[in-house]
Amino acid sequence: MLKNPETDQFNPPLFKQHGKIVRGWNHPQTAQLLCPMWMLNIYRDFMDKVKEGQITITVAKLPAYLYDESMLDPTRKNRGCLRGYYLKHQVFRHIFTGPSSAISATAHKGTKAPKGQIHGMTSPLP
Repeated sequence: MLKNPETDQFNPPLFKQHGKIVRGWNHPQTAQLLCPMWMLNIYRDFMDKVKEGQITITVAKLPAYLYDESMLDPTRKNRGCLRGYYLKHQVFRHIFTGPSSAISATAHKGTKAPKGQIHGMTSPLP
């Protein structure tokens, strides 16, 4: 998950021939996005403890990519949740304008209607 897939790159690079084993928790950039927001300041220690089995990842530990870091408040852990960059920009575009627009702002319109239009969604709000 890159903020700008047209110009940004993963380091080390991810190639299809590597398979999925090198992604997720096994890649430094994607693991940091999956790391719980409240553990980012101790990311390296957190990852060591996960690998050693001292910390178990559960659904209660929401990943960092779900949060808007500018809204973080240690006294209100839910503040900024579900307002992360990827949700607000890429997921929104994927649903309302189509999957190709989530990857590239200059992508050509696809041949199928976006999922939001198919399901009668006109707004991201209830």
